[in-house]
Amino acid sequence: MEKISEQHRDIREGHSKMREEFEAFKSKCDQLRKETEIVLRRTARTQIKLALMARILKAKEQADLDTAAHLTQLLREIVERENEEEEEEVSEDS
Repeated sequence: MEKISEQHRDIREGHSKMREEFEAFKSKCDQLRKETEIVLRRTARTQIKLALMARILKAKEQADLDTAAHLTQLLREIVERENEEEEEEVSEDS
């Protein structure tokens, strides 16, 4: 009887340890998922900014200053939003 009780206790301890390890693993996965989302967002935004810069250069080459000014303003707004979001992410991590 004592041996069975000891085995049950060992099983419970093993389950508890596995549960803790699983929770730690799940937490790491959640953190990695968040970091991946941030990288994807930044990559997409970088692609947009590069496309805008190319269009600005093309508009300037064609002496279309109104379009160049409009696109430049749009680029500034995107950069401002990006900076605001980065500040929010930093404050959330603190």
